[in-house]
Amino acid sequence: MAKVLTINSVGNVQEVENRITIALSSQSVNAGSAIGTDYIYLCTGTCTITLPTAVGNFNKYTVKRITGTQTINTTSSQTIDGSTSVQLLVDSQSVDIISNTTNWLII
Repeated sequence: MAKVLTINSVGNVQEVENRITIALSSQSVNAGSAIGTDYIYLCTGTCTITLPTAVGNFNKYTVKRITGTQTINTTSSQTIDGSTSVQLLVDSQSVDIISNTTNWLII
């Protein structure tokens, strides 16, 4: 099954088996939601990533701050460990996020 990626103004995008790695630089994007795919976002500058709905989503999302300010937002009133957004505040910090089919959890 082919995956379609539509991402504007992104540096590098690589797909290996069921993992997609995306390099962002000062951008806001909606995170991918292809079934059975883990997503890795490598961010420099000011980046905002909005997760898709947690309902029925079994993908893992990894976000790594290279430099700058990274914010991870949710859809609707869903949360990430009880908050509607998470910021990565330290260079080289990363976070893995999965769904419990209702909300998002940091693992």
